Amino acid sequence: MTHTFADAGRLCYVAQMSWTPREQDGLALASVICRDSGGQRAAAGIADSARDSALERAHQLASLDSRARRAWVRRALEPQVLQLDSATPHPPRALGLLAAELPREQGREAERRAPAPRPGFRAGNELRAVLRKLLQPPPEPGGARPWHD
Repeated sequence: MTHTFADAGRLCYVAQMSWTPREQDGLALASVICRDSGGQRAAAGIADSARDSALERAHQLASLDSRARRAWVRRALEPQVLQLDSATPHPPRALGLLAAELPREQGREAERRAPAPRPGFRAGNELRAVLRKLLQPPPEPGGARPWHD
């Protein structure tokens, strides 16, 4: 990020931004839903520095035939199963809170091992999102994501 001073002494930020693959998938899915081939209409609202990164997946999707595009959309909309490295020990309480998102047998085992939450406790979306992030290993640069070929 580069800092520059603009008129009247205000501090401005000029940033080169790139979109994550998941954000690119979201924009590509939105472009399909809105019948915006390749995200052409969306491009007008994206900063120049981020446009190429943001539209990369939408361009790839637009180049597919309709059957392949429908298959991509179906895969993108499938519920995500949380995949964890079984060799790495994870806190039982965290696994218990995420049991419904784990593969069936792993989820049942997590529920058996986890201490019972206090009566009436329900894990909110924010807590589950943080736990998901903390339990998953960082993605490998350029690595395949489980929801794509």
